[in-house]
Amino acid sequence: MKKWLTTVLVVAVTALLLGYALWRVDLAALGEVLAGADYRLAAPFLATLAVFFWLKAWRWSVILEPLGRYSVPQVTPAMMIGFAANNVLPAHLGEIVRSLWFARSYRQRVSAVLVSQVLERILDVLAILLLYLLAVPWVDNPPQAIRVSVWLVAAVAATAALVIYAMLTFPKRVFRLWRMLSGKLPASIQSRGEAFLKDVLQALSSVRSPVRLLHLMINSLIQWSLMGICVWIAMTAVGVTIGPAVTIIVLTATVVAVTLPNAPGYVGALQAAFVFALQPFGVSSESAFAASVFYLAGNWIPITCIGGLFMLGTRTRT
Repeated sequence: MKKWLTTVLVVAVTALLLGYALWRVDLAALGEVLAGADYRLAAPFLATLAVFFWLKAWRWSVILEPLGRYSVPQVTPAMMIGFAANNVLPAHLGEIVRSLWFARSYRQRVSAVLVSQVLERILDVLAILLLYLLAVPWVDNPPQAIRVSVWLVAAVAATAALVIYAMLTFPKRVFRLWRMLSGKLPASIQSRGEAFLKDVLQALSSVRSPVRLLHLMINSLIQWSLMGICVWIAMTAVGVTIGPAVTIIVLTATVVAVTLPNAPGYVGALQAAFVFALQPFGVSSESAFAASVFYLAGNWIPITCIGGLFMLGTRTRT
């Protein structure tokens, strides 16, 4: 029943997002934009994407240090297999595949590996929110929704920072709070919750050092700046010129969209995000949709192929 409901939700959300993205699109004009796109820009797109994933692998190896010392080549296969799985499986199931693959390969607890990915997501969100806050002031006459969103983004970033600070500074109090809140729950849930908190605190120990945290944040900012360059390249490929600030706004919209229950490869979510973010800046729905197709293909094809090759290579060795 649960799987059935998840499937229905994913299909419904995808249909709604695609419907929104295509609502004002002239399919003939869209075909012309795609036919006239500069596909030579796929080369710099892929080069930028390669650096993005190298930085992501390095950061994950640092976050995993409480579990053991792993090099970039050691963590890359599981990471790419997980991202490839996200491209062919719905509802972010690739995150679980990634954790299972790494845990099996290095005999680690799946929960501990999953928590390392949670910390990754926190760093990603903080980096994207910071880039967004830096970008919006450079937009001339931003729409009201964007002006209001700045306050919301600032509040989310501040809350996340306070939660991390509290967990790093007062770990014993965090456990006491959990025991107090879970006092009437079954003992099995209490113990699982406490085990999860231990995994979280273990993962956070990788950022306990201010210098280490700074390095990880700089890494995350560079990562998402590179992904912003990928967005800019996709727009340039279809003949649309946008500035760095608008590029970051589009990037932020894509990150928000892909957090929804999505079809494999984020089909629908990316199209809706591009159209939603670019329309207020005078970009036609056809150009925005075409850019999202370039961006989606530029991510989906190489990531899926590389992840698949890593999976085949691992199976061959075993």
